[in-house]
Amino acid sequence: MRARRRLRNVYDLRPDIDRHPARRRESFPEIVEDDFWAAYESSKTYSLLHVTGFYNLYQSVRHVAANDVPGDFVECGTLFGGASMFVVVLCEMFGIDGRTVHVFDTFEGFPEGSQDRKRGVAIRGPRYDSFFDAVVHNFEVTCGTHAVEFHRGDVRATLDDFDVATLALVRLDTDFYDSTRKELEVLYPRLAPGGVVIVDDYGSYDGSRRATDEYLDSVSPRPLLQRVDAGIWAGVKP
Repeated sequence: MRARRRLRNVYDLRPDIDRHPARRRESFPEIVEDDFWAAYESSKTYSLLHVTGFYNLYQSVRHVAANDVPGDFVECGTLFGGASMFVVVLCEMFGIDGRTVHVFDTFEGFPEGSQDRKRGVAIRGPRYDSFFDAVVHNFEVTCGTHAVEFHRGDVRATLDDFDVATLALVRLDTDFYDSTRKELEVLYPRLAPGGVVIVDDYGSYDGSRRATDEYLDSVSPRPLLQRVDAGIWAGVKP
């Protein structure tokens, strides 16, 4: 069912999200980098990620910069754009020039008829009126769109036309089996050695986990995925 709500940011979906300890600085005294917290504050309005997910991205982009890993950045399933705009901010922070952040989403929720299982319970993906214009505006007021390319539509189709040969980081957040499997098949072979793969909701959605395990079992050497939090797992391509 399509929800008839005008969506602009995460507070339209979860008004009280910042009350959660996982979104609050005082819960993470071990994260001492002030530049991280500044970037987090600029982006959190547009993402459902907890601090752990943002810090994983911070470490990942810093790794790309420190090791001069070549290639662009990709996020599949961006919602309101927060994680991708965070990457744009970090690229400027760490002196990464000449890269594009590719943002893949329907910008209206899950594709029609999408369903999978979340921790064993059958679910359907929610649908919304298009919020694409809101996402573009979010980028414009936060980090600009000069280093961003939007790919609008079902990722299972839009990836067929994606022609970037080398990637430094791929972040997969479409949750369900079919989309996650397609993303890995298209994007992982283009990920440079030393590049980062992040699978959001690997720990939450059965389809995401099954697609990731099946695909990574087919590649050699297989990367080690590490748990970031209850949902996110991430690793580096050998």
